[in-house]
Amino acid sequence: PPNPVGQPVPNDRAGDVSVTLSNLSWGSSNDPDGDPVRYSIYLGAVGNPQFIATATATSYNLTSALGFATAYEWRVDAADDHGNVTPGPTWSFTSEVNDPPTPLISPTPGDGAYDQLTNLTLTWQGGEDPEDLFVEYLVYLAPVGGDMEFLGLTSQRSISGAMRGTLTHEIVYVWRVDARDSEGLLTTGSDWRFTTETNNPPSAPAEPTPADTQVDVAANASLIWGGCDDPESDPLEFEVRLSTTTPPTAVDTVQVATFTPAAALDYETTYYWQIVA
Repeated sequence: PPNPVGQPVPNDRAGDVSVTLSNLSWGSSNDPDGDPVRYSIYLGAVGNPQFIATATATSYNLTSALGFATAYEWRVDAADDHGNVTPGPTWSFTSEVNDPPTPLISPTPGDGAYDQLTNLTLTWQGGEDPEDLFVEYLVYLAPVGGDMEFLGLTSQRSISGAMRGTLTHEIVYVWRVDARDSEGLLTTGSDWRFTTETNNPPSAPAEPTPADTQVDVAANASLIWGGCDDPESDPLEFEVRLSTTTPPTAVDTVQVATFTPAAALDYETTYYWQIVA
């Protein structure tokens, strides 16, 4: 029969073997009669290696990843073309432990940052997996003192802080990012804080049409105005005040810088109007 095989890779009793191990290999078996040799490969849990393949080469490419922190046994039997089989020695190795993703660091905005936009993007670094497993990030956000709410799940190291609506001005928020690998191992991040910007009022309405004190205005005229830029680019609404007395009375609220009264104005009548943005 053929001589038994030797020179295993991974070495017998090897530890911390990568779960992405690509192949098993061994030294060739010499047949005393010069017959061709075929190998039968067995691999499995300790005490129960299972037949997985035959090969004529002295290596075998594994078709699936190993499990983490698992003890394996394997052997290679050599057979000639006359049916003579020489069982190989049983070798063992232990696969690597799955370590959690690295800590989350370098938040943007930085911890304790002030004057942040209400539609800001949250970014961070870290959360890398030592075994190069796929990692996803779970992001949480809440006003300080409130219950932390799940903001979103992402495979990127950034997410919109306004995913569930624009944040409120002049509020201190706390946020956290947890990193989870594809095996479910979790690294919980630290709590970080930031304060949103002050909400400044829009600039005053200007450039009215009809102009102030204008006469002979059509009874069906529309009121038009300009100005009203918001420092934070927030959406605006306008309260329209219009009456024959002063101060004028509120008649409607609109989202555009124009207003047409529902009914025609009275002829030869003085009207007062005002826009509050």
